[in-house]
Amino acid sequence: MLAEPQSLVDALWQFELAAGPLKTPEDKAGLRARLIAHVESIEDRDIASLYRRSLLDRFYAFAFPPREYAGRSQGKGQAAPAFMSGRLSAEGRNRLEAFISGGARDRLARAVICGLTRFPGEIPRHADALARLTPANLEFAAAIDTLLEVAEMLEAGEETPISAIADLAAPPDNAHFTFLREDTDPQAAREELSEAVALLVERPRLESALAAATERFERTFDDAAFAEQQMLLKRKLEFEARLGQMASKRAAAFAAVVADEPSGSSEQD
Repeated sequence: MLAEPQSLVDALWQFELAAGPLKTPEDKAGLRARLIAHVESIEDRDIASLYRRSLLDRFYAFAFPPREYAGRSQGKGQAAPAFMSGRLSAEGRNRLEAFISGGARDRLARAVICGLTRFPGEIPRHADALARLTPANLEFAAAIDTLLEVAEMLEAGEETPISAIADLAAPPDNAHFTFLREDTDPQAAREELSEAVALLVERPRLESALAAATERFERTFDDAAFAEQQMLLKRKLEFEARLGQMASKRAAAFAAVVADEPSGSSEQD
């Protein structure tokens, strides 16, 4: 061991890699969660950031074997996302592209990732909140980790490592998210993007707390458990209402644009 010393990051990776089976997506998500737990135990932010990148680089190389994204065929009328070569790794660009244009069913998650890619200057602002997300969906987790990699570059004064995406293959439903539309005022788009990030971060906490409260009530029939469950149900309704307000604002903006357009019929003298 003295003749061939092993670094701590290598030891952590090898230990967790051998800790259990890694055949299913759930197994791999568990491996990622354990690696993140090690990183979060490091108090020095700079060291923690380096460990996070090193361990996650190994994880994604293991979980997503290299494949050629650039040659993937596009559907009719669809354009591939355009990225700057910049400072972001090719693997990072591929992870973002895979999630954004991969038809993810989670519309809010996909919209947020796409929005932050369009406004990369906003990524450092939300980096701490995004770092607390631990999605089971590995493609979503990979996209978040890539954005955190971008945040580290921007905080260090590097040039923007990804470009705005003008034509996105299979974009999310922009009827609900004005920050995905080119005609939205940039400041208004950033404000709504911040609201969407807040909702994305709040959602798993709310769902987890509600599930726990429901389980306690069904097990104990305790009045306090019931009260907590009802409070969380109310918060969930409020959450859904906030998400719905985005669609309402978009509909109102669209109606205003239509009202300002000329009718096309000329008045008679």
